[in-house]
Amino acid sequence: MESLASGALSRVVGVLNPWGLAPVHWILGFILIRGAVGLYDHLVIALVRLANQKLLPTREEGKEVRYVGLRAIDVVYLSINAVQEFIFVQNLCHYIWHSAA
Repeated sequence: MESLASGALSRVVGVLNPWGLAPVHWILGFILIRGAVGLYDHLVIALVRLANQKLLPTREEGKEVRYVGLRAIDVVYLSINAVQEFIFVQNLCHYIWHSAA
């Protein structure tokens, strides 16, 4: 029974961390990816302003836009989604890297 649990745990770890990264590197990679997404968002806004294009109504200053704040459940959902996205991309890249094509 113990080897069955050990095998199941090994498969779960293989899905969560297909590259076999150390936990510190896995967390650091997650933080770097989230930072890169934020940087990309700000880069797009800067390029739109540089091109003298209109921003979306939610991005314009001084214009009252109905804003609904995030509740705790929203933050939990978005956090879980970010982790799931990171795991998915790791598995996709691992599959592409090791595929025969």
